[in-house]
Amino acid sequence: MDHTIVQEAFGEGGWPIEFRAAVARLFSQHAPNDKEAPRKNTLRLSNERLDRSLSESMVLDLIVLVGFVVVNNPQLQEAICEGWSVVKTLCTLPANWLVSRERSHALLPTLIALSESPACAEMIGAEMCLTMLEEFLEDKEAQKLKLVQVIKQGRAKRHSGKK
Repeated sequence: MDHTIVQEAFGEGGWPIEFRAAVARLFSQHAPNDKEAPRKNTLRLSNERLDRSLSESMVLDLIVLVGFVVVNNPQLQEAICEGWSVVKTLCTLPANWLVSRERSHALLPTLIALSESPACAEMIGAEMCLTMLEEFLEDKEAQKLKLVQVIKQGRAKRHSGKK
């Protein structure tokens, strides 16, 4: 995924606000929290597993999309963080989202991308340990993730610009 194309698409006009509202609504309807499984609709019991699987898949994809929308872009980071509900939802997903490989590989890079903004870092730090995010960023397996690569490129570029 080319993050610059994604950012151009969501960075124009009122899109950052609309995007944040859409993400918050989808998370509120489909993301699990510490006390429950993903929200269920009234489908038959036989479709319940598929519904839960589709909800989780959509939430994972949405988390990754949020990461690519905000990575190395302070303006879009602030737009997503303003509503707080998106960041709070990401920080309060069940603990197994931090240890499951598939889930953590979606969630942690997005939280790292958001934490590049001081305001977002403060919000995230109030809910979880920021050291864990930095440790993940240095993990050998994490280096293979495109979003982690883009984050590190952005940090290197900012660091070389300060010299």
